[in-house]
Amino acid sequence: MNQFSGIRAILLVVLILAVGINLLPAELAEDLVREHEPVEMLTVVIYFVAVFWLILTALVKSERWLFSASFMVALLGLRELDFHSRFTSMGVMKTVYYISPQVPGVEKAIVSALVLLILGVAVHFVWTRWRSFLAGLKAGDSAAISLGMAIGFGIISKTLDNNSTSIRKMIALFFGEPRYSLVRVVEETMELAIPLFILLAIYHAFWEQK
Repeated sequence: MNQFSGIRAILLVVLILAVGINLLPAELAEDLVREHEPVEMLTVVIYFVAVFWLILTALVKSERWLFSASFMVALLGLRELDFHSRFTSMGVMKTVYYISPQVPGVEKAIVSALVLLILGVAVHFVWTRWRSFLAGLKAGDSAAISLGMAIGFGIISKTLDNNSTSIRKMIALFFGEPRYSLVRVVEETMELAIPLFILLAIYHAFWEQK
C-alpha cells in the first residue's frame, strides 16, 4: 500500500459520507447523526474492532505494550457510548461531579479511584510512547502519520463539539442560518475517521509487508 493511499481513502470516505448525509432530508440527516444512532454506533463498532486487532497483534507479535494501547482505544469507544455518565449521578468528566453534594460519597469515592487508575495508565502509556511517536512523525513513518491524523481529527471534532453554537452563528453571518445537522454531520463523520486511522496505523505498524 502506498504511504498515503490509506489516508486518502479514509478522507474520501468521510467526505462522501458527510456530503451524502447533508443531501438527505433534514430530519433524516439529523436522525443519522444523533447520539447512539447509526453514524455514532458505526464509530463505536470500529473502535472495538481496533481493540480486538490490537489484542490479537499483541499476542501474535509479542508486543506487550499493545495491551495498554488496546485499553486506551477501548476508553475512546466507551466515551462514545457515554459511559462517563451512564452509571453515575452526572458526568464524571465535569469538576462539579466531585464537589456536588448531590453525588453520594461512596459513589464519588469509587469513581475517583477508578478515574485516578485510568489516568495513571494513560499517563504511563503516553510517557513511554510519545518519543517513538514523535520520532516516527519526523521520519515520515506511515503508522505515526496515521496515528497523528487520528489525533488531529479528534482535536478538531472536539473543538466543533464544544463550539457548535458559535460556529453556527458564524456560518449564519455569511451564508444564512445553516441546517441543524450541518455542524453535527461534520463532527460525527470526523469522529468516525478517528478509529479508521487507528486501524490504518495498526496495519502499517505491524501487518504491512515491508
